[in-house]
Amino acid sequence: MPETNTAPQTERNGDEASQLYRKWRPARWADVVGQPDAVRQLSDMVKARKVPHAIMLTGPSGTGKTTMVRIMQKKLQCAEADYAEEDCAAWDEPINVARRIKSRIGISPRSGKCRIWFFEEVQSLSRTSHAQQALLNMLEETPSHVYFFLATTDPEKVIKAIRTRCEVIALKPLSITDLTTLVKTIADKEGLPVKSQLIDQIVQRAEGSARTALNDLQKALRYTDDAERLAALAPEGVQKKAFDLVKALLWQQGRWDAVAKILKDVKEGGEDPEMVRRLVMANAADTAMKAKDVKSAGTAGLILETFRDPMYNAGRNGFNGLVWACLEVVRGRGG
Repeated sequence: MPETNTAPQTERNGDEASQLYRKWRPARWADVVGQPDAVRQLSDMVKARKVPHAIMLTGPSGTGKTTMVRIMQKKLQCAEADYAEEDCAAWDEPINVARRIKSRIGISPRSGKCRIWFFEEVQSLSRTSHAQQALLNMLEETPSHVYFFLATTDPEKVIKAIRTRCEVIALKPLSITDLTTLVKTIADKEGLPVKSQLIDQIVQRAEGSARTALNDLQKALRYTDDAERLAALAPEGVQKKAFDLVKALLWQQGRWDAVAKILKDVKEGGEDPEMVRRLVMANAADTAMKAKDVKSAGTAGLILETFRDPMYNAGRNGFNGLVWACLEVVRGRGG
């Protein structure tokens, strides 16, 4: 769902409305973030009144395929009663489902101007050639009042005959900039205080998926403590190593051997140095906030200063930066 909106949308399933990515699903092209080419293609079709009766949306999960179709539903003036979403991955008997749908496509719209069927996870029909053939038959005999939208994360698994009968529109993973904008916007609309460190972590984990980003935002905000929020998004092993590293830097009186042992575990475990840095920063900040006086917060402050620069290179360079930061803290304590 790579979009933001000025007001929360009413979802078809009330229980799902509490999920951020569903709650803030937009209803206008102007609110779409990160998919300018797809928006232009679809909006131009509507303006020209030349919307193909079969459109295939491709792209990774969480990039906006469902949202695009729901906006098109409104643009085509399709009533809710004439709109249907079908998850092809859930079809136990694809042939029978396809036949049932085909038997209904000739029925006129109940109250709107057209009928729409939206087939999600179309690539899952590749498990049987008969299922794809049944879908192909529907596309070949589409009445003028019916529109088919197909969505897939793997178009190569969809037979060529289906792909060539569809207008194919490709959605792409969201950029770091677009994801950052999305997370900040939704957090602001929800009135949630979110630090840039947490946003960076969410965006890095999302790998271009807006749905993943907003799900992680919701997961993190179940906690009130910044360290806990970051830890909630990190694998358990990384959490423990980062916590042990902070303890060693804070309480081991500058003993480099204790710190080096933990760093060795981080390297051997293949942990992301940037994730470790963020967790160290969050734990140090929490320690500083709980300190009774400036002197007690001194080492925590030294950690915050030394670890403040990102280590986005998750390979050797990032690890070297982590080692350097730890050395600076230990030297600063006189170790």
